[in-house]
Amino acid sequence: MLELDKKKWKEIVTFSAIGISNIAVYLFAASFFIYLMELNLSLANGLAYLFSAAYSFCLNAIFTFKQAFELSRLVKFLTASLFLSFCASLITSIILFLGFQYWISLMVVIFGLPPLSFFIHKYWSFKD
Repeated sequence: MLELDKKKWKEIVTFSAIGISNIAVYLFAASFFIYLMELNLSLANGLAYLFSAAYSFCLNAIFTFKQAFELSRLVKFLTASLFLSFCASLITSIILFLGFQYWISLMVVIFGLPPLSFFIHKYWSFKD
């Protein structure tokens, strides 16, 4: 097993705490797009993920990776977030196609994408 130093553990814990608060932002956005805007479930899920990504960028830049706001970093973060948003929409579409309930896709997105998100943002978006 890989041994993590104190700095990496702190980043993981901070990223996770922000991620937990981001779940509320994500669910609020998804509900807004579904119930008030009446968007398609897959599109609503993808847009909610993208909206919550902006929240995540701000907090992770400040607290997790302690990086200055730079346009190039924001572009990388948003590019990664677009990819992850596409993944959220694809996951939702596949789960609905297979006949499962929408809330199952929410659980898969909420618990499945964060590890991939941490890896992408740690080693690409916020890379020194």
